[in-house]
Amino acid sequence: LAGTKGLHRHVIGGSAVEQVIDGSLSRLSSPSYGLCGMVELDNQEFLAVFSGGIVVHFVYDPDIASVPSVKLKAYSLSEDTYIQAAITEYQVNNPDVYVEYEIGMEEGSSVTKEDALKKLNTQILAGQGPDILIMDGMPLSSYIEKGLLLDLTDFTQELSTKILLYENLVDGLKKDEKQYVIPLQVQFPVVAAKGAYANEMNDLKSMADAVEALSMAVPGDVLSTYSPKGIMRKFTPASAPSFKNADGTLNREAILTFWEQTKRIYDVQMASASEEKVEQYQMILPMYEQEYGSSYEDSSWFGYINALDYIGGSTHMMAGIADTPYTQAELYSLSKNKGCEDAVVRLMSGTAGKVYIPELMIGINASSANVDSSKEFLTDFLGDEILESMGGFPVSKTAMEQAFVPNPQDYVEGQPMYYAASSDPEGNMIEEQIWWPVDGDLEPFYRMVEEVTVPYVQDAVLEEAVYQAGTAYFEGASTLEEAWDELQSQISLYMAE
Repeated sequence: LAGTKGLHRHVIGGSAVEQVIDGSLSRLSSPSYGLCGMVELDNQEFLAVFSGGIVVHFVYDPDIASVPSVKLKAYSLSEDTYIQAAITEYQVNNPDVYVEYEIGMEEGSSVTKEDALKKLNTQILAGQGPDILIMDGMPLSSYIEKGLLLDLTDFTQELSTKILLYENLVDGLKKDEKQYVIPLQVQFPVVAAKGAYANEMNDLKSMADAVEALSMAVPGDVLSTYSPKGIMRKFTPASAPSFKNADGTLNREAILTFWEQTKRIYDVQMASASEEKVEQYQMILPMYEQEYGSSYEDSSWFGYINALDYIGGSTHMMAGIADTPYTQAELYSLSKNKGCEDAVVRLMSGTAGKVYIPELMIGINASSANVDSSKEFLTDFLGDEILESMGGFPVSKTAMEQAFVPNPQDYVEGQPMYYAASSDPEGNMIEEQIWWPVDGDLEPFYRMVEEVTVPYVQDAVLEEAVYQAGTAYFEGASTLEEAWDELQSQISLYMAE
């Protein structure tokens, strides 16, 4: 029996099922492969076929220990298939190391984020915590301040002699000139609209100005978001890094500016929106929460770039997250599609400067008993082979270049590489042609990657308080000053902690 847990056999007449191949130590468990079939050859060797036509030959090696000599524990709050796939790849290349991947909030469990963090903190303080910490969704600043993360400054400097990293993407996460976490990949908040308007979006105020002008010039919906929180959430990545001062106190000017300017965008959006679209959007929110147990506006899907809506004219602006080379290909191709020749895509500007979004931020537990092995693990994770397998924008320059090498089976110079299609409410077909960017086509993208300096690390508690107090202001239930007072009241205990 072959599956993600490995290869098992039962001898007829026997009393037990024997494990022949441990799935956790082989590609059988990798979510990036996908087992299609497996056959036995002579001498108890095996051939497995995986999705994508990949064939793997399994051979017994008596020189490899059946139980790895080194054990590392990696931890993340939520399961991440990229991390799981990368761990599998690492295990295959390092059979003497066993990496246990612990997930704080298993899918389908009733464990809350607060419960998971309390359990993790207890383990760390007792000296039983994981060696590797994937800090996404975790209180990074708090862990640094409490000394729970190992200082990786010297390690990062040594690493830069082996791997060509985007230094701005790594250094942006330094705290007091010290490096505690290293991101494996990054994302970018972007906007797109007709050039006459997109070119004017240089900060949050000028973006609101451009949205108002765009709404007056072109009838219809500017965006496809119809709630106060939704509008604020769209523009949070480019502004949230300025919500707190260097000393950790709230930045009044930045937050009030954020509310004032996003309310202008919200007012324009709601004034031009049809009742039908607003009703559809309001129906989606509870349906999503019931289905997935979480808010749609807090999900990764909410940041998705929907180019078909823009190409079809349902919206006149896009605001979202560029997260993969495929998404970048869509954005690059936008102006190549009929009717969108004047479209311009650019980095989203808010109140925080040139922002990027670090993803899969890895740190090492300061009290880990396996610091050297953890550093070797992190070095391998930042190698091109593993970074390329993750599918996003890697922090390694060579891996980034490799990520944009087109699939030769699909790529034909001068022709679209992919197509997407949908239909509008009237049944009219909308087609999107996607050209793959190569060579000089990528220069604007690479300039953007080199220019960003401000990391957006989500502070979910603070942001939710900003949304709640802001919603009352958006809906006219409070003044700007009253919203500020409400925010301070909500956040005072959290900030003290």
